[in-house]
Amino acid sequence: MQFTDFIQSLKETEHMDAPFNETELSERLNLYFEYSDLIEQVEKANSQFESDFEDLSEYLRSNWEDRLRESYDFEESQWLASPSSNAKWQGLLPAYWDQDPLNSDSTIRLYFRHSPTTDCLRNRTLRFRLRLPPQRHVHTTPQGDGQSFNDVFTSLATTEYADRLDDALEGIDVDEMRLGSASALFSKEYPLDPQNLAGSYLEQIDSASSMNQLVGGTQSGVSCLITLMSGTRGISVTTTSR
Repeated sequence: MQFTDFIQSLKETEHMDAPFNETELSERLNLYFEYSDLIEQVEKANSQFESDFEDLSEYLRSNWEDRLRESYDFEESQWLASPSSNAKWQGLLPAYWDQDPLNSDSTIRLYFRHSPTTDCLRNRTLRFRLRLPPQRHVHTTPQGDGQSFNDVFTSLATTEYADRLDDALEGIDVDEMRLGSASALFSKEYPLDPQNLAGSYLEQIDSASSMNQLVGGTQSGVSCLITLMSGTRGISVTTTSR
């Protein structure tokens, strides 16, 4: 009952944040001393949990690519995995999206992103999104008719290709869509099993890839985006044979 009593005591003092009141403050701080042993145990447990989430995040960051390679032939499909030392920036993209039109070692970075971060794991959610970085140099430098890659892409996505993209994305039931501005163009969330976070994350990455037909597929949403990518007028982007 000690933990229950502690929680109830906290609830009774949680609104004591009005103007300074010495009596109320003393009562609240007295809880620390009264339950100091329990607080220490909780702090130790929380420290272990934090370490566990960090270990799991590192494991998934290091192993998601191998899991997908077990299911898809990356070389034949001409797709690339784009791992990063930062769990936040894990990605997938067609090989010909990775181009350097300015000859400046700054490549186009339109890509599908997922992030096995500790926050993601705590929230038991995998968020899979198509990302167009808003500040990347090659994306923002004016070219051709004076427009940047991001300007042309988002303009076409909301005009000439709007209906096709809407229909395609409706087919994969995305949770959020913002095609008119650079950043996350669309995203879809996948739940994780709290009893098997590692296994369910890897399974959901496979499911997300399969649903979007990312590797070697012909799903209309990706096909439309590929067409849009190669049709950015005034931007030097080429495609390879599919």
